[in-house]
Amino acid sequence: SPLSANAYNRTPLSPLSLSPLSPLSANACKRVPFTIRPQPPRFVAQTEQDVLLVRIFNNRMGGFFVDLAANDPVFISNSWTIEQWFGWNGVCIEANPVYIPALRRVRHCQVVHALVDS
Repeated sequence: SPLSANAYNRTPLSPLSLSPLSPLSANACKRVPFTIRPQPPRFVAQTEQDVLLVRIFNNRMGGFFVDLAANDPVFISNSWTIEQWFGWNGVCIEANPVYIPALRRVRHCQVVHALVDS
């Protein structure tokens, strides 16, 4: 199942440390009404692989990924969080034709319908 809010809250990541603000965007944030609060990234991978990626790459904005056996575009996705919240781009490779239409509709990355084999 997706990572629960409680599991996310147990991680040492701080929402403020997730993306450095430029002076321009910091000034823009000051004008946001107090009722709107920044949201922390939503982690969805099955066993917190997305949390690990964010930690390994130190909250890096913009990168490139290759997601083998991409499966569902969001549920238990290892790459959805870094694509949606951190601006990464990449390739999702999936062999099961059932998932291809949803991947192409929901994801911004290149979707390849193929089987990867050794």
